[in-house]
Amino acid sequence: MNDGVPPLKLRQVLAEVFGIAPESLRQDSAINEVRGWDSVSHVEAIVALEATFRVTIPGSKIAALNTVALIQKELERLGVVCS
Repeated sequence: MNDGVPPLKLRQVLAEVFGIAPESLRQDSAINEVRGWDSVSHVEAIVALEATFRVTIPGSKIAALNTVALIQKELERLGVVCS
């Protein structure tokens, strides 16, 4: 993780789903604190991330992925290189 700034591709995917600028997302950005990130868009973001990075995020983990940092950590656990 780089000074609180998530990798560009991760920011781009999330920003597109939430309808915000990618540069507004930081590692500590969290659901219900980011405009456009609610329970519905959270599921949409997971689907978009799975399609973009070609991974399957276990359903049991989805609700707990409530910050950008936790999403990045899970993607890395699944073998996605987030740099």
